Amino acid sequence: MRNHKKVSIRKRVALVTASALALSTGGAAWAANVNSTTVRFTDTSVWTPPSPDPSGITYIPSKDQIVVSDAEVDEIVLGPTEPGGYQGKNIWSMTRTGTVVESSTTKTTATGWSIEPTGLAFNPATGSMFVTDDDKKSVFEITNAASTGLSGTIATTRLRAGLTSGFKTSTFGNTDPEGVAFDTKRNELLLINGQTGARFYRLNPGVDGIFNGVAPGGDDIPTEVDLTRYGVIDPEGIAYDSVRDTILVSSDGSQAIFELDRYGALLNTISIAQMGAQNAADVVMAPSSDGNGRSYYLVDRGLDNNSHPGENDGKVFEVRASLAPITNFPPVASAGVDQVVDITETLTLTGGGLDSDAADVLTYQWSKVSGPGTVTFSAPTAATTTATVSQTGDYVFRLTVRDPKGAVGTDDATVKVLTPGAARDVALPVVSGLDDAHEILVGSATGFTDVASADIELGNDGPSTPEDVKTGIRFSGIPVPKGSTIESAYIQFKVDEGSSGTASFTIAGEAADNAAQYVNGKNFNITTRPATTAKVAWSPPTWTAPAQPNGGEAGPGQATPDLKAIIQEIVDRPGWQKNNALAFMFAGTGRRTAEAKDGLTPPVLMLKFKTPATNTAPLVDAGPTRNIDVGQSALLDGTVSDDGKPGPVSVQWSKVSGPGDVVFANAAAVDTTVSPSVTGDYVFQLTANDGQLSTSDTTQVRVKAAGGKKKTTLSATTSATVLRTGTTATITGTVQPAEDGQVIKLQQRKGTGWVDKATAKVTSGTVSAARFTVSSKTSRAVQYRLVSPATTTLDEAVSNTLSVSFYLTDLLRVNYESDVVKVKNTGAVPVDLDGWVLKNKKNGKSVRLPAFTLKPGAVIRLHSGVGKSSARHLYLATKDMWGKRGKAVLKDRIGTSADSLRY
Repeated sequence: MRNHKKVSIRKRVALVTASALALSTGGAAWAANVNSTTVRFTDTSVWTPPSPDPSGITYIPSKDQIVVSDAEVDEIVLGPTEPGGYQGKNIWSMTRTGTVVESSTTKTTATGWSIEPTGLAFNPATGSMFVTDDDKKSVFEITNAASTGLSGTIATTRLRAGLTSGFKTSTFGNTDPEGVAFDTKRNELLLINGQTGARFYRLNPGVDGIFNGVAPGGDDIPTEVDLTRYGVIDPEGIAYDSVRDTILVSSDGSQAIFELDRYGALLNTISIAQMGAQNAADVVMAPSSDGNGRSYYLVDRGLDNNSHPGENDGKVFEVRASLAPITNFPPVASAGVDQVVDITETLTLTGGGLDSDAADVLTYQWSKVSGPGTVTFSAPTAATTTATVSQTGDYVFRLTVRDPKGAVGTDDATVKVLTPGAARDVALPVVSGLDDAHEILVGSATGFTDVASADIELGNDGPSTPEDVKTGIRFSGIPVPKGSTIESAYIQFKVDEGSSGTASFTIAGEAADNAAQYVNGKNFNITTRPATTAKVAWSPPTWTAPAQPNGGEAGPGQATPDLKAIIQEIVDRPGWQKNNALAFMFAGTGRRTAEAKDGLTPPVLMLKFKTPATNTAPLVDAGPTRNIDVGQSALLDGTVSDDGKPGPVSVQWSKVSGPGDVVFANAAAVDTTVSPSVTGDYVFQLTANDGQLSTSDTTQVRVKAAGGKKKTTLSATTSATVLRTGTTATITGTVQPAEDGQVIKLQQRKGTGWVDKATAKVTSGTVSAARFTVSSKTSRAVQYRLVSPATTTLDEAVSNTLSVSFYLTDLLRVNYESDVVKVKNTGAVPVDLDGWVLKNKKNGKSVRLPAFTLKPGAVIRLHSGVGKSSARHLYLATKDMWGKRGKAVLKDRIGTSADSLRY
């Protein structure tokens, strides 16, 4: 979204209470917990007409009056002996002692421009009053609130020209605008977000100086600040304290007023628990009614009318608190967005810090809070750094920001590090009001695109003469890298209105690398977008009308069919990149109506996908050194292994150096022969290419005249090619002929070369042997070879290459009721289970496993019964393996215990 800055965009679950806030994060260690005292309260239920549910409050200094709004007075049903609920008034002006001066309404027609005025704010410089409406997700500006009385101001709906419908707050993420305040120092609006997330928004009017929303149609610049870090629960009010230059947020769920600086650093927590409010809503700062300094005025809605439709118990409380002077504004830290990355990807942590003390120079420090592996930060004292982790898992990284006076702000970022190729599930809601729209296809407004509706119309818009619509829904920040495989996908809707009858829709994707947001009022902004070849038909069942207050159903009947073919086509586009946006288009017959982002529950894309497994270069061994007489051919015994990605491997032998011409029997074969023409030392290279990556290795052939040193052969064998980490295998080298004291070296592949790991000596004889043990603490595949250096009478000899895989498995669970065992490969190499034995140590029953390759990170369920085996299930055709209690043991093919589990 253009000009949209965010201090923090993550939602956190608040687990701290108001009394513990001094120990929470983000500068709260500098915050004080302060008690308040009640000065007086005004009973708004006895006003004529009454205000049973006051929700908004502001102060007009020039009139020395407090203005109160009631967002739910029209919902109240009072008894027969009492006056009715709504009596043409939903806004009142009173003195500081509670006497009503005048009253008016924002409901000037059957609907009015605001039936639900939830919050109020006043700009003393212009005389404008701002009104929020959390039903319309809008802000209205009344331009002459100070020059005339409320009746003359509001009843005639003298709103800013061109903004009689206000401007939407949902387009920049505020879908529950409960309260509003005006920052007189910076000429900015402050908006609080209530039940849908404890956040406040600072809204700059942009270059035109008019509050008219974000693009399109306006140039306001919103900044979002997360408040859940302080334990703010369901905030309903916000105010600006011009004396202390601070922001006040009232939170009934936390029974507190939170004093914050402009960036959201917590300065003080003022308890309001003692005043006895049942549903504290908006707050404003004004002179005290008794002339003793300044007070906080809060409106209290009392009992909620959803559960008590006849309630009439509204109040205005006046409280005071003694706050210490502000000597330092603590910094606010932002660790950036939460992320999901593969372990092979570069992890970039983009942090930052803000401080209202502009002269302060901030310092930064990154640290790991939790996670299974070690972490290395490239620049741990920089705001932005990259990090590498040693293994997959869930990590929490913390950015600590400190100012010169020692004040500290912290923020955490959660990063899920996964194995390439592993399946993952994500839920991606529509994040902006500009991301869902419908376009009218027939009627006087044909082609008109509407992004401001609180609901999503599918099929037609439902009036007496319905107009067909085409609907667009866009999801941003899709965490799918190029080359991924989409396993499943569907959109989950929530019912906004009941609808029956046959409905038949066709769903297509937008054929774009990065779908753009919709533009309100732009003709044919959906129709003109190109569609994917893949399309999905959907015939949803009847949608039952929502039952208040819980809203409509959001279940299987409101979920689309699988959309994976559509998304696969989009992410397979050449220009697709991770975190791009994709969009869907709906058209058809019938009608279904779901909630939009401008409502309370936006559509959610439920997506399951696999990232592309990382391609590793082929492993190449050109074989041992050969010694031949001139005129003979040398055997080139190469070895090539690969992961099979992205395609088959091609090989090529070539001469690197040597004095004469050579002839290869087949230069494109791994094993071949070569015939050098003259004596001398030759170097030959074997290159393997998988279509993307290539690797080479060299070997030497020594060509000599007939006679000279004896030729030596050296072969190597291993007691196991697959074994558990921490156990040992024996590598035996056989050399012939051999001298007393002849050295045999064990070498291990490292990169493109070899390193010595152990040395042994043999005795003379026709055949002599040397033995070495090898092991590994980590799961990996290791290549070994043996080398016998040349002596005065013997040539150098190099053995064949051996590959030893060290595996690591876990017996996760034994379910005796369904006779199934769950096994996971927790290592880094594939494991062939052929010949492995699964045994019940209690009853002695065992079964030998068939050939099956368990990939790294994969889980297999071993069923005792008969069934069709698959990539995730193996059926072993045995009976009654497991009792209610026992010990399961899994042994590999050489009898080593791979893992055991008591159950």
